[in-house]
Amino acid sequence: MRVCEDGKWNFAYTLPRSDPKHELIVVLCLTLPTGWVDSPPFLCAVTETARDIMHAYEALPDLPPHPLEHHMLNLTKHDAALLHHPPSPLPSPLPPALQEVYIDDFIALCPAQHLTRLQHHSRAMLHAIHDLFPPPDITGSTMEDPISIKKLASEGTWSTTKEVLGWLLNGQQRTFSITDQKFQKVTSQISTLRRRRRVPIKDLVKLQGKLKWLSNAIVTGKPLLGELDMFLHQHQHQTWVTLPSNILILLQDWHLLIQQLHARPISFHELLPTSKPAYQGWADAIQLLDTVPTAKRNAATALFVAATTATSHGVIAATESERFRFWTHWQNFLQNTFPMHQPILSNYPLPTRLALLGAFAAFIRAGQHQPANKQVSAQTVLLALRAISQTHMLDGQPDPLADEKGQRHIILKRQIENYRRHDPPPKRKLALPHLAIEYLNVTRADNNPLYQAIHDLCTIAWFYLLRVGEYTQTTQTARRRTIQFRLEDVTLWNHTQVLRSTLPLQTLLSQCTAATLRISNQKNSRRNQVIHQEATRDVTCPIAAIIRCVHHIRQHTSDPTTMLGTYFTGHKHVAKQVTVTDITTALKNTVQVLVLARYNITPADISSHSLRAGGAMALHLGGVPAHTIKILRRWSLDTSLLYIQEQITGFSAGLSTQMSSTPLTPNAAIQPTLRLLNS
Repeated sequence: MRVCEDGKWNFAYTLPRSDPKHELIVVLCLTLPTGWVDSPPFLCAVTETARDIMHAYEALPDLPPHPLEHHMLNLTKHDAALLHHPPSPLPSPLPPALQEVYIDDFIALCPAQHLTRLQHHSRAMLHAIHDLFPPPDITGSTMEDPISIKKLASEGTWSTTKEVLGWLLNGQQRTFSITDQKFQKVTSQISTLRRRRRVPIKDLVKLQGKLKWLSNAIVTGKPLLGELDMFLHQHQHQTWVTLPSNILILLQDWHLLIQQLHARPISFHELLPTSKPAYQGWADAIQLLDTVPTAKRNAATALFVAATTATSHGVIAATESERFRFWTHWQNFLQNTFPMHQPILSNYPLPTRLALLGAFAAFIRAGQHQPANKQVSAQTVLLALRAISQTHMLDGQPDPLADEKGQRHIILKRQIENYRRHDPPPKRKLALPHLAIEYLNVTRADNNPLYQAIHDLCTIAWFYLLRVGEYTQTTQTARRRTIQFRLEDVTLWNHTQVLRSTLPLQTLLSQCTAATLRISNQKNSRRNQVIHQEATRDVTCPIAAIIRCVHHIRQHTSDPTTMLGTYFTGHKHVAKQVTVTDITTALKNTVQVLVLARYNITPADISSHSLRAGGAMALHLGGVPAHTIKILRRWSLDTSLLYIQEQITGFSAGLSTQMSSTPLTPNAAIQPTLRLLNS
């Protein structure tokens, strides 16, 4: 084994001397010592090899008996009653099992339902260990068996409850709790420190270590350690310290938390990672504050926090949640498939980065990141790779997907293009005809505020070409870019005069000639845009629908920020919001009642987007120029007009006649005739 020049002294130690005048004796071990800080990576190579052999044996259908297996199968009556006893062979497929090793201690977790499963797993472990560490009857050694019989009988028996590092694990209930011994020790130490007030700093440091260990089982434990960590840092050069009131209160809080932890076992699911972190804050990882004068550190910290907050709010919550979700899939993918590689790829060469990213793209494409294992589209794969790219750049690292020119590497481009070519063609939702809007207004209920709001909002959305997020409330409470239309965003007109929205309903219906909607912010980040429509004075009049919505809201509140999609119901007049599901359900029911399937429009082809597309289609069939439609619909790209061109035949009306009469040559005078061609 080769080590650096300074590292050789890690293999030696000195014998204690009774007299300083005696000669110093240095001892060198003939075997590799364990437990020192600078242990080489291959220190546990042998025992980890035994673990790998266990995995191989575990996959075999049958294993020979082992003379020590009865020690592991000495189950309690309670655990034995939980198992069935089917005859061999083992059921297929076998449930997953986990084996790990640290130095020379093996630990296993097996979700078994049959005794034969535990027996098979026990044999795999024992045979794997004896393959690398043979017993004395094979080696002829006078030493004891490498597998400690005493430890195997006391701690190696399969059980639904086990004490591991001070935690009492319960595999049946899937919970864990602190042991009585640990509970008494920690709470006694906290009580002693609270009584004495002036304590040795080393005792407080010991307690800090125990609290850090306990914080693994307390969701809010880590944030509570911050105040204690700061206090110890400020007094690190002192021997004795006087505990201030805030630290005493902190210790009291910890005492209560530990009591609750001891009284109620914690479920494993309570500590599993979720889509969002339990605590999120700012940390000076690069130690910039060390260069800032003490008097300016609070101001500098506030600037750092403001910059971090602005960065995190630079995208909507759904986009950030999507990035976090795919980054978690990336971490799990590497941990399960390539455990020797880190999620940050900056230190890997380009071929390694491309190989890992390509494998992850194939993993996502096959749908192995979701329980259904259903193939996903190329767009989903692209989103997954983009999440890795953005996470690297947000961490100050270079984009792992980019080549030397800063563009996505050609290998990944071709892989995504192959997925895109094999994807099924997109099936866009169809536009809703005016007949459906007429039906909604004719059947508008007078005694149901929800149905009234739905029918009026559908009419407004169809004529004003609104996005569904501009007038409905989604189920999510996270931040969104689009701000829904509010009461203050509506302006009612009598020709050139503005009408007060507080006027009586009949007055507004008779005098209002137009209405303007002003949207504060929309999906494409355009702000303060206005949409204007005039009254039609028929059953589907959009201005009348707006007036009815405004009048209903004004009857219950004067808050100008109330959403236009708000309705009040019940004897207490509780305010509720019309949702996307409400709109979609109403449209599908309308299509079904009107039997629009005869026009090749089925409920499955309709969604809330059909209102916006239906209004645009009606404008085009009415001869409105495409440029005007684009302005009214607030489109930024001409290609968006193709969304409605696929459905209607009006775009191709008369084209075949024009094509048959158009000359094939630039000069129509020399257009050959059929007679000349036949002659």
